[in-house]
Amino acid sequence: MIALGITIVLIGALATWYVTTTTSRTVSVLTISDAVQRGEAITQNDLTTISIAGGQNVDAIPASEASDIVGQVAAVDLPAGSLLTTSNIIDKATQTLELGQLPSRELLDKLAEVGFKESELTPYAGEASA
Repeated sequence: MIALGITIVLIGALATWYVTTTTSRTVSVLTISDAVQRGEAITQNDLTTISIAGGQNVDAIPASEASDIVGQVAAVDLPAGSLLTTSNIIDKATQTLELGQLPSRELLDKLAEVGFKESELTPYAGEASA
């Protein structure tokens, strides 16, 4: 009976330790400190970090990649406090369209569902479509 009590206490202690360590793990990710308009390049001054719970299924960009993000272009309007993800920025090298000409991600996704390829829909190479 004593052995059973000790076993139950140990199992409870292990379960408490496991839950505490897995829920208290955090990850530092990038957010926007000052609003960035669609089509504008992101600067170091536009970036800040926050900590979020680890294990989240989000496409957030880790704070360790901040130097890679500087110079990339906002694909959408990013208000201050926005979580920076790979879907709301584009590489500056691909941004050859004027502000307001960038198609929305939702539109590209819907057109892809019906068989269009994104490369056929966006003239990122700078060529005029007929």
